Amino acid sequence: MFSEEKIKAITSIPISARGREDRLTWHLTNNGLYSVKSGYHHQKQLEAEELGENSQKWLEIGMWKRLWSMKVAPTVKHFIWRACKEALPTLANLKSIITEDSKCPICKLEPETSGHALWVCTTAKDVWNQGCIKTQKMSFQNDLFLNVWSKLNQKLDKYELEECAVMMRGIWSRRDDLMHGKGFKHPNNIIQGAKADVLSYKDANGSQRDHQQHDHQKVLSWKKQLEEHTRSTGM
Repeated sequence: MFSEEKIKAITSIPISARGREDRLTWHLTNNGLYSVKSGYHHQKQLEAEELGENSQKWLEIGMWKRLWSMKVAPTVKHFIWRACKEALPTLANLKSIITEDSKCPICKLEPETSGHALWVCTTAKDVWNQGCIKTQKMSFQNDLFLNVWSKLNQKLDKYELEECAVMMRGIWSRRDDLMHGKGFKHPNNIIQGAKADVLSYKDANGSQRDHQQHDHQKVLSWKKQLEEHTRSTGM
């Protein structure tokens, strides 16, 4: 029934030197005896913890739904998802795999975590300080990008969040350019580029939907004409 390893572990448990029999105790009271009051409070605590876990779960589900429904390029949505999952090749994530130095290659002050690279770094803040009013007023810091994105979801409306996502990809692209010896974009270039990308994507997809609706209306009109012709000819 038990493995050899478990048998040894069980037999190694010391027996009471006083020869007392084992007894059940309730660890939530000082005297070790169960009381209805302590049981009631313990149950309420378990319910509160479960409610908190469920609330957090639903918050994350809502956050993912909002991400995938954003009207931005699929590459932007995928980038944000990778950042939330700690799948970006930041130096902190690559430490001990490729490099021993995890310091940010731009500010060289702190480890380059996902949260630092896209939100906390002084050069990233230079971008956010010129963004929308809400991001300018946010002062929280976190090394995990998931926590940063969760906070932004709570504070920003749909359009602001879409623009923010595109700006984050621009911040990361600027970081990659620097790593490959290219120029370092000014914050205004990232902000204006993000605004233009959001608008152009919506315009392109809006035009596509207009064409689809127009084609659908043409099909309906053709079907209606065919039905009328069939009825008039008695076919």
